[in-house]
Amino acid sequence: MKSRFVAPFLLALATLAAASVVFADEGPREAPEAAQATDDGAFVQGEKSVETRLLAPCCWNGTLDVHESDLARDLRREIRARLRGGESVDQVEESLVVRYGERVRATPKNERIGLLLGAGVGGVLLMAVMLLRKSVRTARPRTAPVAMPSVARDMWDERLDEEIERRRSLIS
Repeated sequence: MKSRFVAPFLLALATLAAASVVFADEGPREAPEAAQATDDGAFVQGEKSVETRLLAPCCWNGTLDVHESDLARDLRREIRARLRGGESVDQVEESLVVRYGERVRATPKNERIGLLLGAGVGGVLLMAVMLLRKSVRTARPRTAPVAMPSVARDMWDERLDEEIERRRSLIS
């Protein structure tokens, strides 16, 4: 019976392993030279949309628009300078994702997440169904054995019964 639970357990383990590969962090890379441009701090169209969608890669605790680390300030300046330079919001965001990995997104954009979550939920549901089946089987009361249909008795049955009675009388 225990072997029935091995396959769902392995499925759940494989799902977790696949998720760890998908979300593996490659670490920070060097900033492009466009970020080195001077910045006067003036608002640029689209900068807040990028800053609210990306986490500060120094500690991954807050988005760039509210985080107050040196790295977050540098990245805000870089975003502003690159948007002024003519890059689109999506180009800037994607280049930062390439540099810091998918983990920099505040809300992951990866389409494989749904597949992995679906496989994980499916594995958990399969295990739950199997456990429920097992508990229902063991909780079910055992039925009395079915009586054999009566058959005609022959001379050997009579002789066996006589022998049993004779031995019982010798014991008592």
